[in-house]
Amino acid sequence: MEKKEKDIFCKVSQKLYVWIEKKNPNTKTRDYLQLLEPGVDIREKKREFELSKIRLCILIVLCGGLLSGVLWIKELQNARIGDNDFIRASYGEGSKSYTLRAYEEDGYVEIPLVLEEKEWTKEELEEKYPLFLEKLRVSMLGKNISLSQLCYDLELCTELDGYPYTIEWYTDGVYVNTEGHLLQEDLSEAVDIELIAKISYKDFYREESFCGRVYEKLEKTPFAEKLTAYIKNLEESGRETQELILPTEFDGKKIVWKKKVSHEAVVVLFCIPVLALVFIYAKDRDLYQLVENRKEQMTYDYPEIVSKLALFIGAGMTVQNAWKRVVWEYQKNQNKKKRYAYEEMIIAVREMDNGLAAEKAFENFGRRCKQASYRKLATLLSQYLKKGGTSIGIQLQQESANAFEERKRQVRQLGEKAGTKLLAPMMLLLFMVMIVILVPAFINQF
Repeated sequence: MEKKEKDIFCKVSQKLYVWIEKKNPNTKTRDYLQLLEPGVDIREKKREFELSKIRLCILIVLCGGLLSGVLWIKELQNARIGDNDFIRASYGEGSKSYTLRAYEEDGYVEIPLVLEEKEWTKEELEEKYPLFLEKLRVSMLGKNISLSQLCYDLELCTELDGYPYTIEWYTDGVYVNTEGHLLQEDLSEAVDIELIAKISYKDFYREESFCGRVYEKLEKTPFAEKLTAYIKNLEESGRETQELILPTEFDGKKIVWKKKVSHEAVVVLFCIPVLALVFIYAKDRDLYQLVENRKEQMTYDYPEIVSKLALFIGAGMTVQNAWKRVVWEYQKNQNKKKRYAYEEMIIAVREMDNGLAAEKAFENFGRRCKQASYRKLATLLSQYLKKGGTSIGIQLQQESANAFEERKRQVRQLGEKAGTKLLAPMMLLLFMVMIVILVPAFINQF
C-alpha cells in the first residue's frame, strides 16, 4: 500500500515537472547547476532539483489541507448550540469564554459571554465585603449631576482604585440593572429607585442603600448593548444552576444563536500556498548562495593558480604540462574541500586528452568560469599557443602579482563587512552595560 502511494506521489510530481517545464523552463537554475557541477549531466541534476521542490510543495499542500479540514470540522461542531443550552463548568474548573452570534431579522450581533464556573450557595460561601462611601458616591454618578436626577447610565463599579474593596450591586432589575444601565428609555414620569451596594473585605461586611430618581433616558441603548446586558444578567442570576438557557426572542425580535468561530481552517488554507512559495524561494535562494560562494572561492584561488603556472612554465615546462601539473597537485590532495576552479581545470585536461586542441580547451575553460580574470588567463595562454613568444612567464608573473594585490583588497573589504556586522551586537552590549550601571544608580536615589 505504501509503495503504491509512493508511486502515485512520484507520478504526480513528474507530471507537474513536465507541465512546468513546458510552460516556463527555469534556465537560470540550469545555469547555476552547471556552474556548481561541471562535467555532469546537468539535465538530470536540474530535474532532481525541481522535483525536490515540487514534492515539498505537494507535501505542504496535502498536510495543510488535511489540517485545514480537521480544524474546519471542529469549528463547525463547536459552533452548534443544542436547544440554546450551555453547561457550566463544575467547581474549580474555571470559567469558559464564548463569542455568540444572535441572528435576528435584520442580521446578527456578536455577544461576548463569559460563563463562570458553578458557584457555591450562600450557605457555602462566606461573604467578604467593605465600604468607602465618599468616593463611591462620586464615581457611581457618571454623567449625572446627582442621584436625584438620573438621565444617563450609572457607573456601578465593582472596585475602586487604591482600595482593596469588592462591591456587589443589587437593583430592582426593572429601571436599572447591576451594571448601572437605565433599562427604561421612555418614561412618562420620574420613578424613585433604590440601589443596594454590598461592600466587603475579609471578615468585614457592610450594606449601603442609595436612593435616586430616574427620568427619561437621554441616550438610547443600542440593541447589541441591551442584549449584552440581558445575557450578562441572565448568566449572573443563574450561577447556582448547571445550565444557561439563551432566549429565542428579545425586544420583539427572534434570535438564532451560534458560536462565533475563529476560522482557523481558513487561515491555515490561506497559509498553505504562502508557505509553499516561501520554501520554493528558500531552495532557489540556497542555490544562488552556492553560486555566489563559488564565485568568491574562484576569485580567492585565482592568484594561487596563476602563480603555480608561472612557476612551472618558468622552470621549463610547456603550458600544457604546467596546467596538468597544477591539476595533479590538486588531485593528490582530494581529501580537501572541493575547489571549483581546479575542477574546471580538470575538465580542460580531459578535453586535451580526448584530442581537443589545447588553445580551444583553454578558451572553453574561460567561458565556463564566468569570470573576467579567468577569461583573461585563458586568452593569454591560448594566444601564446597560437602565436608563440617568449614573454608568457613574465606576463603570468605580472598577472600573479596583480591578482595577489586584488586578493588583499578583497580581504580588506571582507574585514570591513565583518566589522559592520559586529557593530549591532557591540551597540547592544554597550546598551546592556549602560543599563547595568545606570539602573542601580537611579534606584539608590529613590
